[in-house]
Amino acid sequence: ELSPRTEETFGFTIGQALVWTAYGCNVLSEVSALMTLIVCFSTRYFLLMVLPTLESKIEWVQRTRPIIKMTDGYSCSVWFFSLSLAFGGVVASPDFGFLAVGIMAILAWAAACVHSQMYLQATFLLVEEVKNVLHPMRSRILYVEEGSTGWRNAVESSSGGEKEH
Repeated sequence: ELSPRTEETFGFTIGQALVWTAYGCNVLSEVSALMTLIVCFSTRYFLLMVLPTLESKIEWVQRTRPIIKMTDGYSCSVWFFSLSLAFGGVVASPDFGFLAVGIMAILAWAAACVHSQMYLQATFLLVEEVKNVLHPMRSRILYVEEGSTGWRNAVESSSGGEKEH
């Protein structure tokens, strides 16, 4: 039920719409978080238990792009949670609720700045690792699989031969 102050400020119809919007955004943030966890667990399962070789793992990641799906789910969860806090703040306190909207906008901007750098650096590292796997002679560090155990050892190439670490 709307508070008298909220109903007085926004009217009954707009007040109800704000409550339902806040509730809907909250549910969407929870669903997005759950879907992100499902994608994370599924990705881990396929990479550790289903796909046998490094090549098949790389091909599967390239085809399905699970990292992008995880990032999208995480981003949706954060955005919907921020919107639910903003709309909830306006409904809870019509006089000062717009402060919540401003704080959420600043928080979202700051998170976007931090996360964009993290994802950019991770992308650069992933590209370098794939280059090393696809063109091992260009790199000093190779990843070699031993037998059927799936354990990998780093092997350093040098002019005098290969050394295992």
